[in-house]
This record gives sequence, C-alpha cells and structure tokens, in this order.
Amino acid sequence: MAEALALDVLREGDTFDLRKARGGGFTPGAIVDFIAQWAIDETTEAVLELPPA
Repeated sequence: MAEALALDVLREGDTFDLRKARGGGFTPGAIVDFIAQWAIDETTEAVLELPPA
C-alpha cells in the first residue's frame, strides 16, 4: 500500500482542547490504514467518500 501523505493541519495556538471544543477530531493513521485495506481491494472500482457529518 502506498504511504499516506501527512498534512500539517495544526496552526499556531491551536491546542487539543480548542480542537475538541469545536468538534475537531482525527482518526489515528493506523486505524485509517486498516479500514482502507479492508474496504479497498483489487476488485473495487470506486470509493464513495462522504464529508464529515
């Protein structure tokens, strides 16, 4: 599997508590990789990606 590109989404002064207060959350990379490997295989023709609720 190709290595995922990590994006720098943190800004100066943006703390964990501030992100949590506004509903920001991030799924750990290991969990994302596991779900992606489970969901996508050679027979998958398309992936439906929904925006966060």
